[in-house]
This record gives sequence, C-alpha cells and structure tokens, in this order.
Amino acid sequence: MLFPVKAQEKIALEKQYDDGQVNEQDYKVKSDILWEKYQVFGFTNMRRFLFAVGFPIALFSCSILMLFIARFSNDLYIKKGTLIGGTSFQTISLYFIIWSFWSFDEGIYDFSETTYYLILAVTSITLSIGLYFIFKSFAFRKFEIRELIGLTVILRKKLFLFIDRHESTQKATIEKEKIDNKVYTTFRKVVE
Repeated sequence: MLFPVKAQEKIALEKQYDDGQVNEQDYKVKSDILWEKYQVFGFTNMRRFLFAVGFPIALFSCSILMLFIARFSNDLYIKKGTLIGGTSFQTISLYFIIWSFWSFDEGIYDFSETTYYLILAVTSITLSIGLYFIFKSFAFRKFEIRELIGLTVILRKKLFLFIDRHESTQKATIEKEKIDNKVYTTFRKVVE
C-alpha cells in the first residue's frame, strides 16, 4: 500500500507500550514526536489528507470542464444553468481544498455552525436556479418539437388535398404513402 493507515513506528511503539516496555510518559512523548513526523496539514497521515483533498480537486476539475463546455452551448438556458452550476461547484470545491490545507494547530478552527447553514442555503438556492434554467431549456425544446409536429400535420393535410386535386387516385395514394414514410422516418430520427 502506498500510504498505510498507521506508520510502522507508531505500531511498534503501541506494541512496546502494550507489552510494558515503555512507560506512559515516554509513550506520550514518543507518540507526540511521531504525530509531528507523520501528520500532514493536521491530518494523521498522508492517506487521510489525500482522501480529504482528492474529491474537491476532482470536483474543481469537473467544474472547469462545465464552464468550458458552457461557452459552446447555443441554448441560452442551458448556458446559464451550466455556468451557475459550474461556478457553484467551483466555489464549493475551492472551499474544501482550502479547508484541507487549513492549519488547525494555530487555534483557528472551522467556521461557525451558522455560517455553514448560511452557505448551505445560498448554495442550494444557487444550484436550484441553475437547475431551473436547465429544465426550462428542456421544456422549451419539448414545446418546439410539439409545435413542429403540429406544423407538419397541417402541411401534410394541405399537401394531401393538393395531391387529391391534381393527381389520379392511384398516383395520389402512392404519393401519400411516400410522404407518410418520409415523415415517419424523420420523426423516428428525431426521437432517437
């Protein structure tokens, strides 16, 4: 394993203490020395530190990707929703990255509980607004598709009336089937 859960020196010291080879005072002194030796930014070891900082870095990378992709969207609502979501994720991930490097040894601890609830409320509202824009875009697309289907049905009826007036019955039936097949295959492509 790259970074073990406990350092071998710490395991050996605990074994010596359990066997009675080291008294309690020496154990505390040596344990404090090992703590200083192996702790990383206030975490007990490198493994815990990497676990704490890994997800925020991944979230930060994804938020940068979201902001980059938003630039290429032609849909205004999707663009707004993606920008709001990407910015929110970037803010959240930056907070947790900073929190991972925060020095807890100097007596300065985390934010107050009220601050956390305030940040949680603001983030929730912001992400809800972003989702609203994305869902609005989907609803708008659905509306556009329904309008186009309605227009297609109207044009089909008018075209069939024109064909009935100017073609023979047999030829009109063949033309109608061709048009219906073309419309059907086009709708199948849109649905897929």
